[in-house]
Amino acid sequence: MKKKVIEKKLEDKIQSSEKLNNQNFISKSIYGTILIYALIIVEENTNSSFLQVVLSIIFTSFAIVIAEFYSEIIAALFVKKRRLIFDEVKEIFKETIPVIIGSQIPTLVFILAHIFDFSRKNVFLLTKLGGIFALFLYGYLTGKNMYNDKKKALKVGFINIAIGSGIIVIKALLH
Repeated sequence: MKKKVIEKKLEDKIQSSEKLNNQNFISKSIYGTILIYALIIVEENTNSSFLQVVLSIIFTSFAIVIAEFYSEIIAALFVKKRRLIFDEVKEIFKETIPVIIGSQIPTLVFILAHIFDFSRKNVFLLTKLGGIFALFLYGYLTGKNMYNDKKKALKVGFINIAIGSGIIVIKALLH
């Protein structure tokens, strides 16, 4: 009996950890997506070449990841009140990777658009649609995890589009 209780507690901890990792992945991906799409809206009104836009996206993504990594390291040092061991630093680095994943959809779109010779207008349109889809998907997955109901998950997906798009517009206007 005691063994089953321990096994159940261990299983609950594993499931809780998996949910936290999924939550972290989605939240960091949303963060990266929002920041990069604000940049894209600003870039759309410049005369930058495709290459310049792609490089801007890539370097901005890396800057965001470095800032995220640094802030997480500082937070861990503050909480632990000691130097971090290599495995802790490695884990923090792994937790920041979704930021760059969420921000690279536009890079892929720009590269494919360059290969297939899309017009500048169409590239930016496709990129924005990709961002809207990504925001919807992150919201939908969150809603599915919260409610296990497709209608509610769809609602959360659309709410995520609205909130994310609002943040992107505000950020772009401040540039």
